[in-house]
Amino acid sequence: MIIKNVFKFRWYFFILICFLTTQSNAQDNRPIDKSIIYLKNGSIYIGDIIEEDDDKIKMEINDSEMTIYRSEIKRMLYAEDILLYQNGKFHMLSGFYGSMSSSSAIDGDGFSSHIEMLLNYRINDRLSVGVNVGFENNEVIISGFDIDTQFTSIGINAKYYITNTRKRIFLYSRLAQGISELTDGRDVHTNGINIQNGIGVTFSSRKMSKFQLALGFFSQKTEGTQYSEDVLGQEIKIDYDIWIARPLLKIGFVLR
Repeated sequence: MIIKNVFKFRWYFFILICFLTTQSNAQDNRPIDKSIIYLKNGSIYIGDIIEEDDDKIKMEINDSEMTIYRSEIKRMLYAEDILLYQNGKFHMLSGFYGSMSSSSAIDGDGFSSHIEMLLNYRINDRLSVGVNVGFENNEVIISGFDIDTQFTSIGINAKYYITNTRKRIFLYSRLAQGISELTDGRDVHTNGINIQNGIGVTFSSRKMSKFQLALGFFSQKTEGTQYSEDVLGQEIKIDYDIWIARPLLKIGFVLR
């Protein structure tokens, strides 16, 4: 099952790479070296900060200078902290960020539904690391019988951006411990290591939240016992020791 799913993932991976590469080359994705100032009255200014002190900021906008008082400013994004594009959309390059995503299996070997939350810190303009927690339901078919598992996963992750385009492509890796939610009763399974690797894209926007799409390969180790019935209605005990392995399609948002 693992070998077959890895083969499928290679095709999904190839298709996604072709799509992202085509989109990146088809547009003017070059960032501009400008800062953004958001005023309390809703106005937004994009330009070069040429001077600032405790009371005011001087910004050059289209060859004209403008003085903006700090009491009027709601938020500032300095040029060194963002990737800004001609259309006013941007990516953040520094500080902490959170993200939330949902994912599901995209093959025919069973059903998976995952929810994941991350808190990461940007070490530099490309690499971020952090912690993650997830809630995962998986269905696996063994000898024609459905095996259900439920986990809470806690672990660490890393993300590395390989482009600076508006559709910013990244690689990611996650290592976690899957903590079983089925430990009492007849149907039980154990904790186990949880691994996920993949590729994705974060879409620039004019807001602090960004839409994110990713394709990952998920593996979860577990063993357990489940009871089922055969076609004659007789009870069957199923003991298993497996790796749950399948591609996942992830959809989510990055906050800040």
